[in-house]
Amino acid sequence: APRTSTFKWSRFTALMHVDLIERWRAYGVFLLAILVIQLLIIVWLLSSSSWLSPMSIKGQMAWYYGFLLAFAYAFACLQFAPMGKHSASLLILIRPASVFEKWLHATLITLVVFPLAYTVVYLLATVPFNAIAAAAEASHRAKELAVVTLNPPPAIPACGVGRPDVPMSDGQTGTRGADPRRVRW
Repeated sequence: APRTSTFKWSRFTALMHVDLIERWRAYGVFLLAILVIQLLIIVWLLSSSSWLSPMSIKGQMAWYYGFLLAFAYAFACLQFAPMGKHSASLLILIRPASVFEKWLHATLITLVVFPLAYTVVYLLATVPFNAIAAAAEASHRAKELAVVTLNPPPAIPACGVGRPDVPMSDGQTGTRGADPRRVRW
């Protein structure tokens, strides 16, 4: 097998290991700051609205990608900050790894590991909010429905099997007295 100095797996994993040992606190503090910032924004949004409403899919996508781009820029600055210091850049340059391995490491940390870590932080921040908001919205709508209608709809039995092969409406009025897709026990 030909020997190459461009990439060696053991050298690359050692570089990744050393970087994570040296900078895990900075990465953790950065991710914790992202979580706190998102939670503060959520609390501010909750305090400025009269009642909760879960985020739409478009709202969630805008929140996720908007903050991902903003924080990815800040993370890239954090990732490459040691290159701006003379003593730190010399230490990075004399590490026993090829230039390709060093760039591959920085690329993987910035473009793969950070987005995965941000996704976990995003879910920690927004999933509980959306669950609480969905429960509050359901309660709010149930109260509105109870006030608006004098005849509540009949309760559907708890035990049942859905039948997707039976149409839901009779085609004339659009509704039927009961849901024909549900087989009652």
